[in-house]
Amino acid sequence: MNVKQLLITVVALALAFAALATCCASSGGDEWEPYTPDPSQVEVSWTCDSTVELTIKITFPHAGFLVLWGPIVVDEGTVIIHSVVNMWRGPAAQVVTVKSHSWSLPPGNYELKFYVNGELVKTATISCSGASASGASPQGLDVVFLSSTVIALAILLALIVKFLVL
Repeated sequence: MNVKQLLITVVALALAFAALATCCASSGGDEWEPYTPDPSQVEVSWTCDSTVELTIKITFPHAGFLVLWGPIVVDEGTVIIHSVVNMWRGPAAQVVTVKSHSWSLPPGNYELKFYVNGELVKTATISCSGASASGASPQGLDVVFLSSTVIALAILLALIVKFLVL
């Protein structure tokens, strides 16, 4: 198992553990439960300039949803994003809600794999041949993605500790 595969596994496990912690941290009948959106609820879009701005939008039937957007991992042209989505089982505003998040990538051709709660929900092919204004190479960006992953894991661990203490 190479470092990238190990990193993907650690991120997926951390997000799953965070989902479990949020589900178990409530009292009474109102609680969070894992929710995996239907692919028709997920929209993938991107713009291409000096970078690829990738945006994922999820449309929910009401306001009672929590999304923990995972970090982006790029492995040989494959973009992998693991996220956790939970639905509140208690009262929630009955209004269609859209939650979105964006990531930046260097120009290139990518196959996107978007996972929610460990399940593959959406795939897309991204093609962008724009010139990079920063001159960063994909190899140099691995360090940025790794740093983002470490920060995301630290945030997730802080949330887990918070929920376990309650």
